[in-house]
Amino acid sequence: MSAVSDFLTQPGFWWGVPAGAVLSGVITSVVTARSVRRSDERKALQEDKVLDRKEEREDQRRNEDLVFEAATEFATVCSDILMKSVDVEGVFNFLRDALNSEAGLPDPKAMEKLAFAQMRVEEAKGITTPFNKLKMVASPALLAAASRLNTSILALNQTTTQPFARQVAMKTAGDELDNFINVFRTECGREQYTSSAAQRDAMSFMATLEQQVARFVEDAKRDLRSAGFTTTPWDN
Repeated sequence: MSAVSDFLTQPGFWWGVPAGAVLSGVITSVVTARSVRRSDERKALQEDKVLDRKEEREDQRRNEDLVFEAATEFATVCSDILMKSVDVEGVFNFLRDALNSEAGLPDPKAMEKLAFAQMRVEEAKGITTPFNKLKMVASPALLAAASRLNTSILALNQTTTQPFARQVAMKTAGDELDNFINVFRTECGREQYTSSAAQRDAMSFMATLEQQVARFVEDAKRDLRSAGFTTTPWDN
């Protein structure tokens, strides 16, 4: 027999105790214990589900942060390379170079051209690390856009000594940069910022600027005439 049945059959246990009350108490205790245990199990299971969902959200947030950091760094490096690739000093001038070559004169910009080309090569090396970092975390769509941008930047550096080809390569790289940014914006749940939208905003700014300049000119003319000047710098 079990310990419980042995205990319940002891004569001293039943002295002055109604059998129904004892049995009821024992059964109630057993039922209550089982109910509490099941409730605890359900509660623990629910807490595990909540914890799992929380960990999933945290993992997703960490991954999104990694993608954002890698994509931003890559786009910044590419944008910087594009900006510095513009020959603002006119080191490469097709007409001047053609005239010097025709006349048999030495190239006065030879050393500047060499320095410019070397600098662009060094800057192109800086794209490798951000690109590889992005490859570790980016989605296939974002990585495809990044690969196209990376290739266009490398192609741009190959046209350093070719002014006409360089203009085409510069535009292509710029378009690929815009495409990469828009793919990233789409994955982040943001609307794309298309080239037509950028042109529209630029035209809107120019129209506003023209209005402001016109108001400034009219105010300046009025002030000068009020001060006794018979003519103004803006008179035809």
